Amino acid sequence: MSQKLVQYYLDQLKSRRCACGGKKQPMRSFCWYCYRALPQKMQWALYFRIGQGYRSAYEAALDHLGHGHHSELSEAAQ
Repeated sequence: MSQKLVQYYLDQLKSRRCACGGKKQPMRSFCWYCYRALPQKMQWALYFRIGQGYRSAYEAALDHLGHGHHSELSEAAQ
């Protein structure tokens, strides 16, 4: 995984803004409402480490929630 991608996921985790636009706690992937809307297995997968499954878990959760992929993610992947 590129350093840009690692930094993107770290920035998302550190952020206080959820992908839905709501407030979230730093070091959480999503706000409480989005997190609770995920199936339990998806919730658990968000505890994988970056580079060890977190990327696919986060992207699957975005898709499940209908938030799609952020433009920053596309840019970081290049």
